[in-house]
Amino acid sequence: MSYNKWTREEEQLLIQNVRYDHRGFVCNCNELAELLGIDKKRIWPKIHQMRKKDLIDEVYWDDPIEPPNKRYSQQEDKKIISMYQSGCPVTIIAQELNRTENAIRCRLNIMKKNGQLESNRKRRYTKREVELLISEIKFDKNGYVLNIDYLTRLLHRPKHELFRKICLLRKQGEITIKPDRTKASQNWYDVMKKQIDNHHKLIAARYSYQKKTRTPASRIVS
Repeated sequence: MSYNKWTREEEQLLIQNVRYDHRGFVCNCNELAELLGIDKKRIWPKIHQMRKKDLIDEVYWDDPIEPPNKRYSQQEDKKIISMYQSGCPVTIIAQELNRTENAIRCRLNIMKKNGQLESNRKRRYTKREVELLISEIKFDKNGYVLNIDYLTRLLHRPKHELFRKICLLRKQGEITIKPDRTKASQNWYDVMKKQIDNHHKLIAARYSYQKKTRTPASRIVS
């Protein structure tokens, strides 16, 4: 893939393989980056661009059950700072606060800009860490990383850092197994089932909410 231009085939690959959580946020950005062989930072601008063109689903901003822009409480901010400084991966912080990983990263960036938090996470991989990563990493039959959550807990690093390191190790020949881009990750099948279940729950919640708030025709004054 060229750095600035996406081909039609690459766009179709993204559209076919993108997965959403129950609010419409893209939840498999790491897998998409691995599938397309690019840095994850290039995925988000493309998703934003494609949403503007109605090529992929929009975020459901008016969700009455769980609004995406729920404010952070002081207690949540303290927990984020404490977990981040202790070395917890973003994925664990997101699970603990019931937020998306992207939402936590955005909050961390705001905290750093406001001076609430100093970045202490940019550390180099030690020889032992690289050896541990290579020895513990598992792949599915199509060459995709199968145990990324385990690796984040083992090495105390966020997913995006690990995927970047795995990509580098592949280029260096330290990891020889590469993903088959014509096929999907095994993890996606589990994610897909979960997304379908969440989608049905959201539809039911929307219908229930609309039914409760809908004004009966008999009450409408002409």
